[in-house]
Amino acid sequence: MSHGLRSVLSSYRHLLSDIAALSLVQALNYVSPLITIPYLVRVLGPSQFGVLSFAQGIVLVFSFITDFGFDYTATRAITARAGEPEATSRIYWSTLCSKAILLCFSGIVLLLIVAYTPRLREASTLFAAEFLYVIGTAIFPIWLFQGCGKLRWAAALLGVARLLTVPALLLFVRSPGDYVIAGGIQASVEVTAAILAIPLLIRNLHVHWRPPSLSDIATSLKEGWPMFLAGAALYASTSNTTVLLGFLAGKTEVGYYSAADKLVKACVALSTPITQALYPRITALQVHCNASARKMIRQGLIAVGGITATVSLLLALFAFRICPIVLGSSFKPSIIILQVLSPLPLLMGLVTMLGAQTMAVFGMERKLATIMLFGAVVTVPLGLILITFFGAMGAAITSDLQMVITIAAIIVTLKMRNIRVWRRVNRPERPMPTRTVSPMEKSEDRQFQSIR
Repeated sequence: MSHGLRSVLSSYRHLLSDIAALSLVQALNYVSPLITIPYLVRVLGPSQFGVLSFAQGIVLVFSFITDFGFDYTATRAITARAGEPEATSRIYWSTLCSKAILLCFSGIVLLLIVAYTPRLREASTLFAAEFLYVIGTAIFPIWLFQGCGKLRWAAALLGVARLLTVPALLLFVRSPGDYVIAGGIQASVEVTAAILAIPLLIRNLHVHWRPPSLSDIATSLKEGWPMFLAGAALYASTSNTTVLLGFLAGKTEVGYYSAADKLVKACVALSTPITQALYPRITALQVHCNASARKMIRQGLIAVGGITATVSLLLALFAFRICPIVLGSSFKPSIIILQVLSPLPLLMGLVTMLGAQTMAVFGMERKLATIMLFGAVVTVPLGLILITFFGAMGAAITSDLQMVITIAAIIVTLKMRNIRVWRRVNRPERPMPTRTVSPMEKSEDRQFQSIR
């Protein structure tokens, strides 16, 4: 067997091993929502569960701000400097300091919004508890584990932290008035995982203090900006639906919609192990061979498409059985909402593979951000109308339409660039756009060479 063939087989075995490990941890993660969601909807009831979901929807805005697209850009920078502890430490601290700045900004803005909005001020303690989620987004470096090829560690840490919330919720949430405690416990997952990760960062990944310059922080923010725009636009027309629903239709409608939406998001996560394992490998392949990157994207598209299509079909067919078992009899209106939302696992899987795993990897982040913004511009006004007249059902229809519009725009853009990763290429294609080395990576390379 040739050295090249052995290398390819070893790479695929490692990829399959990562996917298997992540799938196992993901399966363990499902133990938590399978227990906590049915428990919370029964203990809190539609009204208080709606209040909790409404607050989570608002706090998620600030989580997006704090993340700022670093899960993609920082992962890519770490992957490009694999095996270089000095460069990894500098990228780590530049990214963390950037997140800290965004965290402080988010905290101040949220404080002002809650203080000057009477409806939100009534639940100020809930928003304080939910802000733990934003803190966790800032300090848990999943992008570092992903870039270093240690995503299994991150998944295991998050899995352990999430499973710890199960006994906490069962012990401390006993009545509808405990919704603040429920919010704080659910929001503490990433904070707990970050604390557990500290020994791994120091001993295994050799991350040490390297004070970043203002230029490093500015470059980090500049590179994350396009992916932040894309994520913000996606939030504006999907997750933001919960916020719009709360203002326009009331907390009970939010409860019905959020219960179904949480089930859908749990199903969407089934493909997460594949996409998380693929991203750093596609990024590394793109640097050396576009054809190999295209091949891996196509294989991932087939795998993710097959899994998510099956999940979507099962949700549509068995929603009338799933909702009474998982949510209880008081959430009957969630059945039809779940059926309307059932295409989302497939649609979101396609957006992830064609957007983040294709356009972002091949230097088309700004074009992807434009597409996401286009989807938001089209669907947010439409959502206002549909939610006003149809409540939670209108919110579900809006979520589907946003994904359909986004996928259509992505496919048209990729066709225009002759990047048809969804089919086997039998004839030469025009070269795909390659990603240029970022100023931060150039700076890190010069610094590392001088140290060596």
